[in-house]
Amino acid sequence: MTETCQPSDAHVVVVAGVAGSGKTTLGRALAAELGVPLLDLDAVTTPLLDALPPELWNGHWLRGPHAAAVREGRYAALRAV
Repeated sequence: MTETCQPSDAHVVVVAGVAGSGKTTLGRALAAELGVPLLDLDAVTTPLLDALPPELWNGHWLRGPHAAAVREGRYAALRAV
């Protein structure tokens, strides 16, 4: 059985936006101000995806035939962390 240790009063702040819009910069500033850890989607999931053979992804996993499933899996991995 898997248990999670999360206080009942825990909050999650999600920052979303287009590439280059300053999400990471804002996330770092918020994490520092609030004294909480920063979980970055790319830092959590990209190393695993980059380790897979590129021919599986048509050059990049965002353009591959399974892009929707990969996107869903990346967010599931982030939530699990």
